Amino acid sequence: MMGLKTTEILIIITFQFALAAALCPDRKLRDPATSKCYLFSNDKTDWFTAGTVCEHRGGFLAKIENQADLDFTQSIKPADHPTSIDIFYWFGLNDLDNEGILRWVDKTPFVGEDFWYNRQPNGGTSQNCLSLNNKWKWEDKECGNDYYFICNINEGEKQYRSTKIDSIQNGDFFSLQRAVDRIDCASRCLVEVQCAYWTYTESTAETNCKLLKIKTGINQAASGTWDLYRMEVIEIT
Repeated sequence: MMGLKTTEILIIITFQFALAAALCPDRKLRDPATSKCYLFSNDKTDWFTAGTVCEHRGGFLAKIENQADLDFTQSIKPADHPTSIDIFYWFGLNDLDNEGILRWVDKTPFVGEDFWYNRQPNGGTSQNCLSLNNKWKWEDKECGNDYYFICNINEGEKQYRSTKIDSIQNGDFFSLQRAVDRIDCASRCLVEVQCAYWTYTESTAETNCKLLKIKTGINQAASGTWDLYRMEVIEIT
């Protein structure tokens, strides 16, 4: 595979990183009671960018609607994430449109039991996006804060595709790695929820695979022997 030079690499979702014909990368991340699939970021960003990343990966900022959803997401939270009091996770609730009226990212109203932490909400009109704290309770926060985030991934007849491109706007490197080949580099991007682009070179250097996330205001271009690819979700037709 080292000599692969095709413009597009199709990564069909049938191997170890996901279930067949689905975008959920691990059986453990799907709640057996609801069939919801959750992905946790390994990087922090603001609420709006988090939503864009989730959409890019075929989903949306998570709908954590009840105690059962809370219990399941807490049980699959990455073990290597910090547990200090300043760690928060964005999910899909907000009152951006009307102060005090909670809605999900798809604009449907929140209905049901709330899970506010002590003395919350306390941010008024300056804190309009909801997060989960280290106790797995709600806190309202300023939407521009950088936190981890949780996506729900839509199920369906879909696949990931990596398309070779010349340049990107609003992307920045977040991980430099050594991959076996081009397919391996693409696969590494696949399992990182924040990975939107990747670049690869046929090199024996320590780093031959670089993963990129969405980052406003930073542009990148293919350079020298490095090929640049965009990771995207497409419908199977």
